[in-house]
Amino acid sequence: MSWLREDKLLLLSCRTEIGSEDRNALIGGPRNIDWDCFLKKARQEGVSPLVFLRLPKTIINRDDIPRYVREKLKEDYYLNAARNTLIF
Repeated sequence: MSWLREDKLLLLSCRTEIGSEDRNALIGGPRNIDWDCFLKKARQEGVSPLVFLRLPKTIINRDDIPRYVREKLKEDYYLNAARNTLIF
């Protein structure tokens, strides 16, 4: 099975522990990521709020993550928090 870089980054962003070897071996650099595809997959899988928290720990240089991706993930995070507050 061949994994896309976006899939690898998504899985890596959902982990609690990230080693530098994992980071380098799995994604090969954030500039090679199709960010629209990544965002779509995170939303489809329902993990975008988690990815919002973990992605900055996965990709050390925040500037490598496009602003619109950070904003959309942040929006998903706060919508999820509001939904959970209502449920609680």
